[in-house]
Amino acid sequence: MVHHNLKSLIKGIRSCKTVADERALIQQESAAIRASFREENSFQRHNTIAKLLYIHMLGSPAHFGQIECLKLVASPRFSDKRLGYLGIMLLLDENQEVLTLVTNSLKNDMNHSNMYAVGLALCTFANIASEEMSRDLANEIEKLLGSSNTYIRKKAALCALRVIKKVPDITDHFTTKAKNLLTDRNHGVLLSSITLVTEMCQIDPGVLEEFRNAVPLLVRNLKSLVTTGYSPEHDVSGITDPFLQVKILRLLRLLGKGDQQASETMNDILAQVATNTDSTKNVGNSILYETVLTVLEIEADTGLRVMAINILGKFLSNRDKEFASLFSLGELREGVLERMPPPELKATVMGVVSENKPVGSTQSRDGDLLGDEIVTTPVPETTSAQRNQDLLADIFGSSSATTNAASPPPSRQTTVDDILGLFGSSTTITPNTSTSPPPAVTAASAFSLLQTQSPPPQPPAQKLTAYTAYEKNELKITLTPQTNAAKPGVVMILARFQVSGDSAASGLNFQAAVPKSQQLQMLPISNSTITPGAVETQQMRVVAPVGSNVRLRLRISYSIAGQNIQDQVDFAGFPHGLTSGGP
Repeated sequence: MVHHNLKSLIKGIRSCKTVADERALIQQESAAIRASFREENSFQRHNTIAKLLYIHMLGSPAHFGQIECLKLVASPRFSDKRLGYLGIMLLLDENQEVLTLVTNSLKNDMNHSNMYAVGLALCTFANIASEEMSRDLANEIEKLLGSSNTYIRKKAALCALRVIKKVPDITDHFTTKAKNLLTDRNHGVLLSSITLVTEMCQIDPGVLEEFRNAVPLLVRNLKSLVTTGYSPEHDVSGITDPFLQVKILRLLRLLGKGDQQASETMNDILAQVATNTDSTKNVGNSILYETVLTVLEIEADTGLRVMAINILGKFLSNRDKEFASLFSLGELREGVLERMPPPELKATVMGVVSENKPVGSTQSRDGDLLGDEIVTTPVPETTSAQRNQDLLADIFGSSSATTNAASPPPSRQTTVDDILGLFGSSTTITPNTSTSPPPAVTAASAFSLLQTQSPPPQPPAQKLTAYTAYEKNELKITLTPQTNAAKPGVVMILARFQVSGDSAASGLNFQAAVPKSQQLQMLPISNSTITPGAVETQQMRVVAPVGSNVRLRLRISYSIAGQNIQDQVDFAGFPHGLTSGGP
């Protein structure tokens, strides 16, 4: 039984009870399709090709219909062209010789008066174009990039992407038109054009330098997406066009790498994206992830880099498997670790035990591998915990630092703040103030040394004042500043969180930003769930010009009593002269 249309064929195949019956029906129908092709029946060609493509989708051979698809494309009817181009995309690829016969049909339809016919030709080209076809039709694609129709410009940009991938040496032919596309207001055209420009910058370094001038334009486009209100046409889970935001961030990452001026231009908008994007949904997390990659790749300032690493720390602490494995990605790991200094070789009480070195030796082959010079001068014995405390005290500006003159100053501290932010350290600093050398340690007492040492004396407590920064919706946040006269301009701030009602606040996300002239570092919160009667804390460090006022913009989001609350406040309640270093 021969089925006369596609609907009848589908019913016949679905009614087969065994695989053998289905195979026999397909073979019978394939023979009938071959016979129809030999008869050159132009009226039945549309139905015949439709049945053949369905048979191809089931996995049966359909290569004998390639030429018939070309005949359908030459038809003046749009329905025939649509089916013919679909058949070409399914039955042909760029390695087949028959593809050379398609070039002329594509060129004719690219100049068709019907924009949908032009769209069919562009879609086909973008899927199957070979290197030879790309060279032949590059001029047509370039001309369509300047079309007044957004539907055609969008598809032409994707075709240009195919051309530069197949023929990289003609990338510069599309530079001028690509610059014009970046000013388009249509989101579809802008998305396609940014994808094209990103590929062009990756292929040709000369084009990359030329597009650095477009950074302010990209920053304006990203800012309009972040600050715009609700747009039903582009809204995804409350965020305006996250796909376009991600594309812009990836292009900014390329343009800002190794360029200080371009990086400074995009610093503010990256901070705004990192602060205003909702991190409670996967859509927002995808944007934050791209923002972190961009900040770690460009020449960003220290405060922005610390903010990015804090966001990364939240990703790593997320129980969702999609975020828990983020650090396994090579590009992310390199962006964080490439700026970390090599580990410092330190003397310990136990020493380094090996077959070649005696106990107490500080020489190691690791020094050669890391490219460090091995220190051979005698070093007084001290515990590694004390050395770590000295390092932390110097970083956080503690008022009581160690006075052991024999201990050498730690080296390579340019990015220690970033490292502490990455690992979310909240260690309480209790440096040793003893000036007497430690007693000699014998092998018998080495293992019990840490158990027999008495705790170091504590410095006198400083009277600190807490300032209320936020008190709404049953949540109270106070900020307690602490300064050190020896380090003016550095302010340590302890934020305390507590609820006033009987309900617990969960999922607390506390973010802060400072003016451009200041720098901010934040450690993770002790617990994002605040139960009644409990007080959770979070440490911050602000570096500001001496004599300036510390101003903070706080963004708080949490859930309490079944309500999701998100708020933003500006805080400038610290006393004047706080950065002068006084108590």
